[in-house]
Amino acid sequence: MDKTLTIIIPSYNMEKYLDRCLSSLIIDAEHMKWFEALIINDGSTDRTSEIGHGYEAMYPDTFRVIDKENGHYGSCVNRGLAEAKGTFIKILDADDFLDKGSFNHFLDFLASSEVKSNADLILSDFIFFDESSYSKTLRKYKSPSPATIGQICTYDRYEWFIHGLTYRTNNLKSIDYRQIEGIPYTDHQWSFEPMITVKTAYRFNQCLYYYAIGRQDQSVSEVFHFRNIDKEISILKYLISLYNRIIPSISEDLNDFMKERLTLSIEHIYQLMILTYNRECPNNNLLNDFDDFIRKTNEDLYLISSNYTTRLFSIRFKIIKHWRDRNYPLLFLEKTLHNLANSLNRYKRN
Repeated sequence: MDKTLTIIIPSYNMEKYLDRCLSSLIIDAEHMKWFEALIINDGSTDRTSEIGHGYEAMYPDTFRVIDKENGHYGSCVNRGLAEAKGTFIKILDADDFLDKGSFNHFLDFLASSEVKSNADLILSDFIFFDESSYSKTLRKYKSPSPATIGQICTYDRYEWFIHGLTYRTNNLKSIDYRQIEGIPYTDHQWSFEPMITVKTAYRFNQCLYYYAIGRQDQSVSEVFHFRNIDKEISILKYLISLYNRIIPSISEDLNDFMKERLTLSIEHIYQLMILTYNRECPNNNLLNDFDDFIRKTNEDLYLISSNYTTRLFSIRFKIIKHWRDRNYPLLFLEKTLHNLANSLNRYKRN
């Protein structure tokens, strides 16, 4: 039978978390016929494949394991998209999980005639679940339903994470969407490039996704970020280049949305490298190269980023402008205040 939803589950050495992830998809028998879960085993060397095949044996109409050589996150997404049979498609990371109660209602929502006929994108609330402290932080979308791109940019400019996004599968296939392979941080691409195809979005007003954080081996951890900041920059370069190519053919609302997303990502990179990672950032070739790329590629983004401000102890600083001006005294002060703020926050948590 046709499926309402395809769930892609990229999995590499996830034996510790995969059972929790897959068990969150075990709901009533009727609804389990409506979706498929593709467990993309990315060359794991632990029991990931064994666990996945166990679920496949118990629920052959729902779960399917695809064993492949290691190719990183993007290759898993691409394989899942190529195999997808669902009207809609969603990524579920193997160390995350869904809310079972909400998942039933989510499938009903997707199958409703209006959403099934008109939705290019579905927004659903999600929770940051800190595994180290078991604390939960709800991230809630506020756009109306249905919503245009302009409304999404107005209401949800800071909530744009892949955990809350479900696309119409044919939209991605219509642009021959291919996720960059071989490097981390390609989830930025999943939350940006497919938006080219989105005209109408609907909001599922329940919390569906639990995004687990707090582990040092995660791509969002500070240690992993430090080691792979060059990969994150390479993805951002790709997205900026894509944006430059499509500017003449997109609507004003979509242009505003994409410019906003890129601006936030650019500012994030500068803040990380100036205040967090590099003690001698003015001599950092990686950031110099990135800065030069933006200046030559998109002058508008370059000028906007110069106005970026961050607040340190109630004082506003334009750290990107100060870095570009090589204002070393202010940079030293900003980094000192930033480190002091982090130390105070760690002290409060302990």
